[in-house]
Amino acid sequence: MTGTRMLAEIREQPDVLRELCRRAEAERALPKSLFRGVSQVVVVGSGSSFNAALAARIYLESIGCVVTRVDHASESFRHAIPGRALAVGLSHSGSSSDVRAALKRAKRQGCRTLALTNIDDSPLSRDADMAWVTGAGVERAIPSTKGFTALVAASLILASVRLGSVATATRAIRRAALAIERIEPLDAVVDRVASAKTVIFLGGGLLYPVARDAALKLLEVSYIPALAYPPGEFRHGPIAVAEPGVVVVALQGAGAAITEAVRAAGATLVEMSSEVQVPRVVRSLVRAVELQLLVHGVGVWLGKDVDSPRGLSKVVR
Repeated sequence: MTGTRMLAEIREQPDVLRELCRRAEAERALPKSLFRGVSQVVVVGSGSSFNAALAARIYLESIGCVVTRVDHASESFRHAIPGRALAVGLSHSGSSSDVRAALKRAKRQGCRTLALTNIDDSPLSRDADMAWVTGAGVERAIPSTKGFTALVAASLILASVRLGSVATATRAIRRAALAIERIEPLDAVVDRVASAKTVIFLGGGLLYPVARDAALKLLEVSYIPALAYPPGEFRHGPIAVAEPGVVVVALQGAGAAITEAVRAAGATLVEMSSEVQVPRVVRSLVRAVELQLLVHGVGVWLGKDVDSPRGLSKVVR
């Protein structure tokens, strides 16, 4: 069957999240002193890791109470960073050349550097001043699934370190793992998404990085053009592409104004508004897995090579 590796890795995520929590609690790998004297954090990544970096910014600012910016690894640290910064490089494999180069540029500017990766003993871990490995392990399918959620969950723990609330974070992540085990595939909407000429994912707050990653995954495995926006931003231009053949996937209730506008344009609205019974801070993890299963189903429905999409490799060097 096409896509068996990707599906297996999607299903591994509850165990991946539990291993992440075990490491966070047992190893004490991230000391609170990591943030001592830090005036801001700069988080960098590429592809799915960039989307995870967007979640990291929300966690670091809302929980860690530290000013945070996010850059594409290929563009970061090309200009001076004011103040004393902590540079955090996110990479599933720890081998991506642009993330490694970004942390090296950060070091030259005098920044403290932290590698956040999923694989033990990676080049990025050796480059950085400090490293924390989630234990998610190697992904064999090119689209990153367990790697993405592991980095998002690790970012929540990183933010919690600053306030000494790691135990609270790991309890929430474990509850998310239980909820993920109960997820059923969204088979009822696979054909609608697979038949679309364009798909737009809408998600706000912590669901925006998830929406972006769903769009990226859909592009990778189905080759259907896909976009992602916060719901409030959708009506400031992107709604112009809504027409018959376009599917809008709302990761939470779309709201009356968007619902009316999408239907008036003749586009199809899919609302993922089912209640997720986990703490708000980790609901994005559950929604991410739901969307991964949806994207996998679309790729298989279209007969695509979901595990090895055309033109892609696991590590960009």
